[in-house]
Amino acid sequence: MMLVAMDVTIVSVALPGIRETFDAPDSLLAWVFTSYNITFAALLLVAGKVGDRMGHRNAFMIGLVLFALASLTAAVAPDIWVLIGGRVLQAMGSALIYPASLALLLVQFPPSRRSMAIGVWGGVAGLGGAIAPTLGAILVEAGGWRAVFFINLPFVAAALIGGWRILPRDGERRRERFDPVAVPLAAIAVGAIVLVIIEVSDWGLGDPRLLVCLAVSAVLLPWFFLRSSRHAAPLLDLDLFRLRSFTVGNVAQALFVGSSFGWLVLMPSFFQEVWGWSPLAAGFGLAPAATVGAILSPFAGRLADRIGHRELVAVGCIAGAGGTLWWIVAVGEESHYATEILPGMLLAGLGITGGFATLTGALMSRVPPRFYSMAGAARSTLFQLASAIGIAVAVALLDAAGGDPVAPYRKVWIVATVCALAAAVVMLVAFPRRTRAT
Repeated sequence: MMLVAMDVTIVSVALPGIRETFDAPDSLLAWVFTSYNITFAALLLVAGKVGDRMGHRNAFMIGLVLFALASLTAAVAPDIWVLIGGRVLQAMGSALIYPASLALLLVQFPPSRRSMAIGVWGGVAGLGGAIAPTLGAILVEAGGWRAVFFINLPFVAAALIGGWRILPRDGERRRERFDPVAVPLAAIAVGAIVLVIIEVSDWGLGDPRLLVCLAVSAVLLPWFFLRSSRHAAPLLDLDLFRLRSFTVGNVAQALFVGSSFGWLVLMPSFFQEVWGWSPLAAGFGLAPAATVGAILSPFAGRLADRIGHRELVAVGCIAGAGGTLWWIVAVGEESHYATEILPGMLLAGLGITGGFATLTGALMSRVPPRFYSMAGAARSTLFQLASAIGIAVAVALLDAAGGDPVAPYRKVWIVATVCALAAAVVMLVAFPRRTRAT
């Protein structure tokens, strides 16, 4: 899970070296980053259903093999097109690993310890995403851009060996009919939406490519939901959204994830462009938030098993809002990390604890076992969409620069504060209370 989360963003620090090696234009270079995100988001629902049918262990192991082959392909790529193809294959492996890994945890832990397990799972994934820029900068400096792909191979090999020996073999599998029409509907519709979100700032609102993508998603997405409501074996069972905990949890997740990824992706840019830091130092500047989140998430999950998720997630979201609010008030043009950034980073770490791993436990808390993989895939798809929207909004705000170099970043932090507080309100008002029966 750490590798899957890392590979979403780690390649961003390798792009200058890739450009130099292949002499690729920026428009093509961007697809080294974009192709992974689009493919990953587009295939999550399909991968979740595949995991339900073929078994979570098998899906997880096949995903690892694909991920390893893709990492090797990208690492030895002779040209930019092979590299992009390797990234697409890497995303296919990640899409299988992501929901299968969560389902494997949920079926192995009793309800009384499930949130703790999800806390570890989410904390490790969050740590991977947060340390990716720092680790990527170290690897590129030491071994060139190919090192960010080679580094995956020994860890995937260890996971394959451990998975083969330790993970329990799947029991009886579900053999119901599979809706083949829904597969391309979901993949193309979600992929088109993510593509629009990523490219809208470069293409412009009137670009024909953007209009075509919007038209495709406007046709295919309703068609997909219509088939899901009528088919005997839907790709996404809409009964999941009858669970108030699942629906409300996903709304809160969208608000908090969108706000968090907006500032998280742009903070290294702030350190470098405004404070003049090196890329490596900028990566280390994010470390406190990731470290706090990784350390506290398992403990927060254990506490959620005892007292429930509702208030715990709300407190985490409020802490995250406090972190960005601190930056709005305290941060200036001069570099004063310990007094201006660090307190907000520590609060942001508390936000990551409540708003990522613990919130995942909250929205999965009442999902029936037979829906684990499907629900995990749906949750992950909405997570990817929210993060893409959050990044797009943050980049748009950053482009509207003025005389004060900190001002655009303050706009990003203001939006993040409002969205994180909104997530807390959603949890407190709408998420079901813990009762003796539940």
